[in-house]
Amino acid sequence: MIVRLDTGRFIYLDHEGRTYSEITFDQLREMTSQLAGDDAADGQRHQEAMRRMGLESGPAKLTRLGSGETIAGYATEKYLIETSSIQMEISAAPDLEIPAAYYEAFSPRGDNAPGPMGDMGKVFEEIKKIRGMILKQVSTFAFMGENTVTTTIATSVEKGAIPASTFEVPVGYKAVPLEN
Repeated sequence: MIVRLDTGRFIYLDHEGRTYSEITFDQLREMTSQLAGDDAADGQRHQEAMRRMGLESGPAKLTRLGSGETIAGYATEKYLIETSSIQMEISAAPDLEIPAAYYEAFSPRGDNAPGPMGDMGKVFEEIKKIRGMILKQVSTFAFMGENTVTTTIATSVEKGAIPASTFEVPVGYKAVPLEN
């Protein structure tokens, strides 16, 4: 995936098929809103289905845990974000600032309504309070009585100008419509 913060769009690449699809940040948020349902009855049915699956919405709480480990040469601060179904341990490097456009790109939706995977809008609002680039994240997701743990960790950080070609679709790839 290519994230174009400058043009407000995601570009999904299929290297095997040598194709790509594009969607703007706003189009993705609109599509997510439609998945959640547009009227109150849909919203209530969605919330009930989420509760039955163990994905109840609730407040998200951010707790600063103190100094974290050194990752890719950067000192980190450790945080915990918790909801009723998600726990995220995050190590962020305050010396690595994040562009404001980053938050716009990855914001689930503007209305904070629950989406297909629970109320990620509340979690995202807490993530935005963390200073610096996230270099490690351990997420525990409770779903129907089972826990799934995912760990993401940076192995290196490079600073400097990035050639514009890095964010272009590779030569020879064909545009195809985005599948819902």
